[in-house]
Amino acid sequence: MFAVVFSMAAFAFGQNANITVEGSALVKGQVYTQTIEDKTVSKQPSWDPLKEKCPLDPNKAVQLAVEKLTAGIPNANHLKLASISLIKVPSLQNKWHYFVNFFEKLDPSDGEFANVIVSLDGTVPPFVK
Repeated sequence: MFAVVFSMAAFAFGQNANITVEGSALVKGQVYTQTIEDKTVSKQPSWDPLKEKCPLDPNKAVQLAVEKLTAGIPNANHLKLASISLIKVPSLQNKWHYFVNFFEKLDPSDGEFANVIVSLDGTVPPFVK
């Protein structure tokens, strides 16, 4: 079972909801994060999995995640693909994103990792130290 460091927050203020989707990485002792704020999340393509094919193929999502990971984080090319998931954004109907997980070791609780967000339009937020 993979432990995934993943944070998604939804806070309701009246009828407005502030949504933040976050990814994270730990490579060579450095912590990196990715963030998608509510305005960006709400502009992503809508998808109803019961009615249509996902607008972004999972293989393409992995390719985009690998490209952003290796370009955005020095020395991250030793991490290995562990899993890919489609995650529904809470509080927003038909809004989804991929979460692509990479680990250094078989036991994800020990070692370096990256959990990469890929939006259904192919956008991958930058990593920030």
